[in-house]
Amino acid sequence: MSALHALLMALTTLLLGSPDPLADDELLAAHRRLSTPSAEHERLSSLAGDWVFRSTYRTGPHRDPVVVEGTAVHAWILGGRFLECRSQSGSAAEKIEGLVLYGFDRRVQQYTFTAFDTLGTYSVTGKGRWNRATDSFVLRGETTLAPILDGKQSYRIVVRIEGPDRFVVEMWFAYPGEEEIKGVEAVYTRAG
Repeated sequence: MSALHALLMALTTLLLGSPDPLADDELLAAHRRLSTPSAEHERLSSLAGDWVFRSTYRTGPHRDPVVVEGTAVHAWILGGRFLECRSQSGSAAEKIEGLVLYGFDRRVQQYTFTAFDTLGTYSVTGKGRWNRATDSFVLRGETTLAPILDGKQSYRIVVRIEGPDRFVVEMWFAYPGEEEIKGVEAVYTRAG
């Protein structure tokens, strides 16, 4: 069954009810397949656990880097569908808390992330693929710079697995009129 056919069947069922009970069974089976964690979810398992990290970041393209250290706890939620990553870093006066949700959307066959932190009142999202050659998730997104600057900022998140007890997160930003720069590099090592 094509995706378009399935969508049309679902809309017809919602609006009119289905005269064909077999069609309902097919839709339910397709939904179950797409809502069940997959091998792609398992690939995210290497990020689960307790971590310590050292993060180097720049607040602009021509500024000196800032280094902070912190801790993170990454745990599966919602039946293994999403990896919830909570972190804390910085000093008491400038403490930064973060929350990232990683997942895999079986509908579009892409990894996803949604991130929040105490540096803003907004979230950022992205999606992308696994790069087998570099053992990395490469995720892309875009956000507005308003009201501080005009335009949008695109970003690329690279999560590189370096072994069972170490991974690195790089965040690359493209500011309007500037070349892409590495704004953040966080090196995680397994705690304990």
